[in-house]
This record gives sequence, C-alpha cells and structure tokens, in this order.
Amino acid sequence: MNFSDTERTVAGLQQELAAGRLTEEQFKARLKELMVQDESGNWWMIGYETGKWYRHDGKDWVRAD
Repeated sequence: MNFSDTERTVAGLQQELAAGRLTEEQFKARLKELMVQDESGNWWMIGYETGKWYRHDGKDWVRAD
C-alpha cells in the first residue's frame, strides 16, 4: 500500500469511527496495520490524534511530511 492509498483508507476508517462502527481500540489497531515503508526503508504511519504523517526515526515517531 502506498501513501495515497493509506490516506484514503484512514479517511474511511475515521468515518467508521465517527459513526460508531469502529471502537477507538479497533481504529488504533487498524492504523498500526497501515504503516508504510518508503524506498529508503523508513516506516511511516498516520497519527491517531492528529491525522498527520509520522516517521519512525529508529527510536521514536516524529512528525514529518
């Protein structure tokens, strides 16, 4: 899955969460499943609270574009 596909999928999940069809825990679990690895080997995921992209720096998730 690429970045654009992930953003579309997360938008759909956010709608399901807002409609009560997903619990907060289910939503968070799905976000973890939707991590994306770029061509340099970096892992990316969309933040639960912010909806923004974060990159794992080897230790922590840091906000990045």
